[in-house]
Amino acid sequence: MVSLHWANDYRLSDLGRDLIVQRCQLWNQMVQGWYFPLLLAHLLASVCFLIATWRMTGRWAWLAPAAFGLNAIRLLARMLNSFAGQNWLAPFNGLALYFTLVAIINGMLAAWFFWLAQAPATNPDFFGTID
Repeated sequence: MVSLHWANDYRLSDLGRDLIVQRCQLWNQMVQGWYFPLLLAHLLASVCFLIATWRMTGRWAWLAPAAFGLNAIRLLARMLNSFAGQNWLAPFNGLALYFTLVAIINGMLAAWFFWLAQAPATNPDFFGTID
C-alpha cells in the first residue's frame, strides 16, 4: 500500500522524486529492522514448542515436534541468509521452497491438532504422557 502510493507520486511528480526515493529507502530499512526481531521471535517460539512437545507419546505425537523442529530449521536458514550473508541458504527465501515447507509444516500441525481434537474427555491418557 505504501509503496504503491509512493510509486504513483513518483510517476506524477518530477519535483519530489528525490524525497520519494529517500522515503522508500527509509521504509525498506524500517521493514528490514522489524523483520529480524519478528523472525527471531518466531524461531524462539518454534524451539519452545519443540521442547514442550518433544516427550509426548502416542500414535501421532511425533508430528508436532517434527513440525516445530522443521520450522525452526527453516527460520534459522532464512535468518542466516537474510542477515548473516549466508547466500548458500538462499533457497529457503525462494518462493518454491518457502511455500512448500510452510505447507508441509502447517499440514503436519493440522494433522496433529485433528488428532488431538479426537481425544475423548474420559480418557486422559489419549494425549500420551510426558515423562
